[in-house]
Amino acid sequence: ESNDEIEQEGVRRAWDELETADRVLLVVDGSALPDEADDTYDLWPDDYKQRLRDIPVIVISNKCDLSNHPPGIETIGEATTIHLSAKTGAGIDVL
Repeated sequence: ESNDEIEQEGVRRAWDELETADRVLLVVDGSALPDEADDTYDLWPDDYKQRLRDIPVIVISNKCDLSNHPPGIETIGEATTIHLSAKTGAGIDVL
C-alpha cells in the first residue's frame, strides 16, 4: 500500500476494472518466482485473493531467459502460466 493519494486512486480504479474482467493476465518477474507457487492465487496478496476467486487468471512469467523454464505454456491443474522473455522475444508468439 502506498501513502501517495494519486497512486491509491490508480490502484482503486484498477481493482474496479478487475471486477468486470473476463480474464486477468498477471505479469510477473519469472526469474523471481518461488517454485512452490503452483496456484496462481499464491502470487496475490492475501487481502486480494477473495476478490479474484471467480476470475480466470493467466500468469505471464517474464524473463524466462533468466529462469529454468523454457518459453511456452505450462498448465498445472487449473493454473496456466505462459513463460516468455520480453527481452529476447522468446514465447511472445504464444500470447
